[in-house]
Amino acid sequence: MAVVLAFVLILSKSGRENEIIESLKDFKEIKESWTILGSWDIIVKAESDSMEDLYVLVERIRALRNVERTSTLITR
Repeated sequence: MAVVLAFVLILSKSGRENEIIESLKDFKEIKESWTILGSWDIIVKAESDSMEDLYVLVERIRALRNVERTSTLITR
């Protein structure tokens, strides 16, 4: 089965980036995460077994406290 590789951009409430990154450490699908500057605050590298699993992961990220918005970039 092919792995779905994606990068998820996260917009957080002001000053809450590190708190969100700590929460993301509990997600086995997330391989790396970084704070960034610009229109988004955090970028994460995620791997899932299917598009459906990726959708569930993104919904879990969106449900985290202090996450305002996400955008998902899927690679081929």
